[in-house]
Amino acid sequence: MMANVSNRGYKKSFTAYIGQEDGWWVGWVQGVRGVNCQERTREELLDSIREVLPIMLELNKAPRYRDVRPGFEPVPVTIDLYESTETQEAFT
Repeated sequence: MMANVSNRGYKKSFTAYIGQEDGWWVGWVQGVRGVNCQERTREELLDSIREVLPIMLELNKAPRYRDVRPGFEPVPVTIDLYESTETQEAFT
């Protein structure tokens, strides 16, 4: 018997950084390329971020074939991050 698969989604929270700049509300979601918005009001800004975020999540997960040479494969690479003076100097 096949399982009943639903297209219902799930909720995931992201952190948007918002603030006023030169009379506009501006904001972005750090770590999600392309989610930067600007609106006249705070609520309009949050609406724009909510609208753009799922679109950019979908676009960002699509393979960027133009950047990949034929015969190469994507391989996940996991690293452990820790703070050290050497690591901090490398990024400053």
